[in-house]
Amino acid sequence: SSATRRRPDMEMQMVMAKKGGGKAPQLAIAVHFDQGPTSPQWLSDLALVADDATGEPQPLDPSLMFTGIARNLVPFMGIHYTYQGSITHPPCTTGVTWLVLKHRLTVTSDDLKVFQDRHIGGNAREVQPMMGRKLAVAGTMQK
Repeated sequence: SSATRRRPDMEMQMVMAKKGGGKAPQLAIAVHFDQGPTSPQWLSDLALVADDATGEPQPLDPSLMFTGIARNLVPFMGIHYTYQGSITHPPCTTGVTWLVLKHRLTVTSDDLKVFQDRHIGGNAREVQPMMGRKLAVAGTMQK
């Protein structure tokens, strides 16, 4: 079952917040990666600008617009998990709608090393209690 699957080699979280700030992000998309023979081009491009990353949430590099990345994720969003949760870094603000892609993508060992060497992330915490929240499986498999 998916509950007993091993942790992915890498997780990328894309968090969307209202322009001009606001109390909390509105939507977060999580994409899991396992080491494999190829990386999506957008991920390799992101690895090229990783030197500027701090590990703290920040806007994407202007050359990597979220809409372009999102278009590349559409074929993999056929089935995803969704739930109401919180951001994964302090202060762990609640009220965020999470979409977690069921399908794992691959990342090359070189790209994975770039992200690991920059210590980007490292904020994955243990699975939290459901606290009455519902986890839903949404979508249909794309052909």
